[in-house]
Amino acid sequence: MIKKLFENGYVVIPNLVPKTLLDDVIGDIVDILEIPNVVDPMGMVELYHTQSMWDVRQHPNVHEVFSLILKNEKLWTSIDRINYKPPTNGVVFDDGFIHWDVCVNRIPKLTEFQGVLTLTDTDEDMGGFQCVTSLYREFEEWKELLSTKKVIYSHFDVVGEEATEFIPATFPKRKPKRWKIERIPAKAGDLIIWDSLLAHGNAPNRGKDSRLAQYVTMTPVGDERLRRERIDCWKNDKPPYGYAFPGNPNINCREEPAELTELGRKLLGVDSW
Repeated sequence: MIKKLFENGYVVIPNLVPKTLLDDVIGDIVDILEIPNVVDPMGMVELYHTQSMWDVRQHPNVHEVFSLILKNEKLWTSIDRINYKPPTNGVVFDDGFIHWDVCVNRIPKLTEFQGVLTLTDTDEDMGGFQCVTSLYREFEEWKELLSTKKVIYSHFDVVGEEATEFIPATFPKRKPKRWKIERIPAKAGDLIIWDSLLAHGNAPNRGKDSRLAQYVTMTPVGDERLRRERIDCWKNDKPPYGYAFPGNPNINCREEPAELTELGRKLLGVDSW
């Protein structure tokens, strides 16, 4: 598993989460879709704190996988969203948004992972995860071509173009032919984990069914300020702090915080490891 992750930039962990938990998340998504304008153009749904989503985050299988990858059991789970992408009905303008969510030339090199849980079977045409493994394998060589070494968040329209400092990096529009976008199929319950330095994104949904997924990852325990912010988000049904999670005032999924298991309390930060 770990060997594949570092060879290709991603790995698919099959059948990690039970179907009963997947069905609960899907049920909550269906309920939310009754509210107008809850899905943004990228398919993001500002849903964070249903009991079903927390049951996925605190499932022991998810923690075990990230513990193996990070070689650390003392982790915090991410508080992230849902992706719901219906078929495009033939209206497709591009190959989807390929990007990085992190600084691509940070020194020392960033070691960080992201993850998405497939809630229903998703083939190559259904708008699921896609990535550029060929660029990942040449990543260090490509970084030497960049015209700046001081990127915070960067946006590249061509290889070597100067970067701005406020939006995530996007995949070069004029790219070598060997940098092919690969679309990764996955079954319900599969967790796709990728290195944050892998160029990635969601494909257009040219299929017949909607794509449903939950983003989830884990990181080593953070500082006290972040711990308090995380607990506040969980307790008061708030999105995480930061521009990437705008929230939606029309979505209020519950009156009481989701129930946490003993493991879940540690993964949030309520209890110490």
